[in-house]
Amino acid sequence: MTDREFQKFMIEKMTELSESVNSMRQDVNSLRQDVTRIEINHGEKLSALFDGYEAIKETLDDHTERLERIEAKLETHEIQIKVLDSTKANNLHSRLFITRFQYKHSKIRDYETPSTFQGYRYEKNT
Repeated sequence: MTDREFQKFMIEKMTELSESVNSMRQDVNSLRQDVTRIEINHGEKLSALFDGYEAIKETLDDHTERLERIEAKLETHEIQIKVLDSTKANNLHSRLFITRFQYKHSKIRDYETPSTFQGYRYEKNT
């Protein structure tokens, strides 16, 4: 190979190399643009996801507070029901005691219309 041929060969290779470098630069610039676009797109999506998470968390916190208030009311109602049931049981026991006492010490007559004590009218012995 002569000097001239070698020079021509080197110029061709340098031209090819220069074109390859330019092509790579364009590819790198294109990749940078793609990465920037993806970052912006994902950033918007992440922001939307975070906003959704915040909304769900606020709703969950609100529901938790409501549930706690309902549970407190339920406990209060359970106590009130127990007190009422206890009072009702005591009243029923007292009525039964009075009814038995009156039964032992009274004459019982059955009437067609029911009275206070289960269809019987109680009259005291004289």
